[in-house]
Amino acid sequence: MTEAQVWTMLGVFTTLMFGMLTIVSVGFVRVLRAEIGGLRAEIGGVRGELGGVRGELGGEIGSLRAELGGEIGSLRSELHGEISTLRSELHGEIGSLRSELHGEIGTLRAELGGVREEMRARFEAVDARFDAVNHRIDGIDRDVQMLVQRTFGVD
Repeated sequence: MTEAQVWTMLGVFTTLMFGMLTIVSVGFVRVLRAEIGGLRAEIGGVRGELGGVRGELGGEIGSLRAELGGEIGSLRSELHGEISTLRSELHGEIGSLRSELHGEIGTLRAELGGVREEMRARFEAVDARFDAVNHRIDGIDRDVQMLVQRTFGVD
């Protein structure tokens, strides 16, 4: 083979290699674009599914919130009723206890009034005895003075 043939063969081989490289790279870019487009479509579908799941969760959370609100409201009204019942029972018990205490205090006052009168009567009796003893002492004093005057002749 002559030098011109070798150079021609090299040119043809290089052209074929660059052509093949171009065809392969164009095919690769097309496949890559197609795959990226498919991924975008799948991601869009996933986004749609996520939006649906988000909507379902929002609905479930809303219904749960409403249900909890109802339960809390019923519990609150039930507690108010129980507290009102306890209040009325407590007021009744306090009222009856107050009545009993008033009765007991009245009874104690009456008993103390009787004891007071009894003590007053006893003190008056003791006072009367002291007056009688004092009167006797006055009489004895007079008699002693009279005896002293007779005995010693003192005027």
